[in-house]
Amino acid sequence: MKNKEYTAKLKKAAIAHNKAQLLIGECEDEYCRRYGEHPSDIDDDFSIDALLGGALCSEDLTAESVNEGAVLAGMLSYKE
Repeated sequence: MKNKEYTAKLKKAAIAHNKAQLLIGECEDEYCRRYGEHPSDIDDDFSIDALLGGALCSEDLTAESVNEGAVLAGMLSYKE
């Protein structure tokens, strides 16, 4: 791969990363609003791995699956 192509990929990755970080921040803020804690403060491994960068995130992530992770971490279930 030539420098020009590599630079283009790096720029695309940086843009995607910045967008993802903003969305992740919004999701973490909502988690805190719903459960009163940050996922890392209660060792919610599901949310940490799925949302905060511990692993690749399932593309079919849902509020219900995050709630299941919070329940497993010892938080009360969120009800809309």
